[in-house]
Amino acid sequence: MRGGRVISSVWLALLAFAGLLGAHSLSFVLVAPHDHQRDELLRSTGHAAPDLFGPVAVAALVAAGVAFVGFQLRAGSGNRGSLGRGRIALVLWLMQTAGFVLLESAERLTSSHPLAELVAEPAFLVGLVAQGLVAVAGALLLAALHRTVEAIRRLLRPVPQLEVAVRHLSPTSLTPRSAHRHYSWSLRGPPLS
Repeated sequence: MRGGRVISSVWLALLAFAGLLGAHSLSFVLVAPHDHQRDELLRSTGHAAPDLFGPVAVAALVAAGVAFVGFQLRAGSGNRGSLGRGRIALVLWLMQTAGFVLLESAERLTSSHPLAELVAEPAFLVGLVAQGLVAVAGALLLAALHRTVEAIRRLLRPVPQLEVAVRHLSPTSLTPRSAHRHYSWSLRGPPLS
């Protein structure tokens, strides 16, 4: 059971990381829609490599999907883990928000901006809201992925062997048993010669 928990924790952490980076980037795009504005804002707030956020977020999202599918296949049919959609969204939101606050705090500490100004900054406030929206989107994505895995699992169920199917469709199974009792002790007929 421990292996399942580890896999469950891995996909959840990867999805939260992808959501954290995605919502972080989204918040700066919403606050500073023009490239030159956004670049200046990112540079002034201590963001070292904002161009890496997109590719790293996509890689984390793909890795989370692969880990989630692996968890689903290992756990068996109908198992989505111990969390439902609402709880997954809540856990993602908590993980993403905590990570976002830590990331923004660390970025401020490396720049000339005082940490106290962080809570009044529009990109930070928009980022907090974006973390919640992206967490809900992540939970919905997992639910869709879960349904897809279950549909594929149903399609790939083993088909009953031909022998079993033939046995059920033999002429004796189609003829009522009472009809055989009137003619003989066996189903074999008289010799033809």
